[in-house]
Amino acid sequence: MKKSGRTVILQEDNKSPAVLGLDISSSTIGWGLLTFDKELLAYGHIKPLDAKHSKIERLNDVYIRIKEICETFAPSAVAVEDIFIFMKNKSQAKTIVILTEFNRVVSLSAYRVVNNIQFYSVHDIRKSIQKDLKLASKIEKEDMPNIIRTHLAPNFSDILNRNNNQAKETGDEADGIAVAWCYILNRKE
Repeated sequence: MKKSGRTVILQEDNKSPAVLGLDISSSTIGWGLLTFDKELLAYGHIKPLDAKHSKIERLNDVYIRIKEICETFAPSAVAVEDIFIFMKNKSQAKTIVILTEFNRVVSLSAYRVVNNIQFYSVHDIRKSIQKDLKLASKIEKEDMPNIIRTHLAPNFSDILNRNNNQAKETGDEADGIAVAWCYILNRKE
């Protein structure tokens, strides 16, 4: 089975406590590792096995791969973008069931290693960052890569598609980082 995705490590051997943020779907799992001082240590994405594989093979694969990320980076917490029931133009029961399965298997894998998981809605993630940055306008998904570059990591890099445009995976990685950022902004000390 071919494992695909990418891992970008910005700082090796950092001993600062960090949070792993996860943006989960059945096609791409974006992730980011932030210190509690909002320093981006690493980020990337996982491409789960495609639908040619059985559902249990796909879920097992992401379980193992998330476990490996958690063991490699040893975050003190994991923040997960929670599932939501209504998705404009995509709210079919089959889609929701698959997203839920992936979300909970990935969350369980992280929990088994880290034992500290927090879930956030898309609304709470974007609202927390908007408030932190004192932005007047609402944050949209396509805004997140530039927000990450401007406010956290100027070296956050795009993935380009065949047409040399920003690929969808760039947004998924940025969203994973945003989930970690939300955790940091909302944690109770």
